[in-house]
Amino acid sequence: MSRPAAPLTDPRRAPAPPPRPAPDPKATRAGRTAAAVLAGTGLFWMIATWAAEAWGWSIRVQALCDLFALAGFGFGLYLTWQAWRIGRAHKG
Repeated sequence: MSRPAAPLTDPRRAPAPPPRPAPDPKATRAGRTAAAVLAGTGLFWMIATWAAEAWGWSIRVQALCDLFALAGFGFGLYLTWQAWRIGRAHKG
């Protein structure tokens, strides 16, 4: 029979956690790409909104910039979904 484990009182004597599996480089790259696209799209949208107000762009040009931003956020969502799929495939 095995003895029950004694309560841990000293954190220095805590058992080491099990090692984590190495991250998949393909999943890491896909996640970084998705993050860069989303951040870049957000930055573009903020700058375009500021420029439209500062320089008095027409509503049509503002709408075009908004559509570009919408397409960028949609593409970023697609890339995020791809990164999620790659990560799940790597888990097993």
